[in-house]
Amino acid sequence: MKDMIERALSTRDKDENIMGMVTFPCNEEEVLQRFQVDDLKELYFVDRPDSRMSVARFNHIIREADARAEKINSMIGTAVCFLMDKLDQNPEWRGSSESVPLNFEDATVWNWCMKDDYQPVDEKTKVWFHRGELTVYYGEQKNKQQW
Repeated sequence: MKDMIERALSTRDKDENIMGMVTFPCNEEEVLQRFQVDDLKELYFVDRPDSRMSVARFNHIIREADARAEKINSMIGTAVCFLMDKLDQNPEWRGSSESVPLNFEDATVWNWCMKDDYQPVDEKTKVWFHRGELTVYYGEQKNKQQW
């Protein structure tokens, strides 16, 4: 899991906008001074300028990332146990999947901190994120190129 996330921030509606990279979680007071603004609401993410997520909210979510990642791993583990039981009851099945819904904060942690580094507990498990939920698959894997 990534401990720090680097994102580009910029001011808006100034004669000369200031842009720079910030490592999250960050010290909000230092960011205010660096960008010469009075409130974090005056900043936006360059990579997603239309995002409704504020800099302060993103910073807060990233500060909680370790606990949220533990929660997500626990939910994935529970889904895998459920799927293993399902396959034991239906030996003719090659695999099965289960959806694990994520709230906004958990989805943010998955997308920014976990998805690139996540390692399943075994080779029979595959996890992917789509439309606000994780899909956990357990069973025989297809050819890696088909994923």
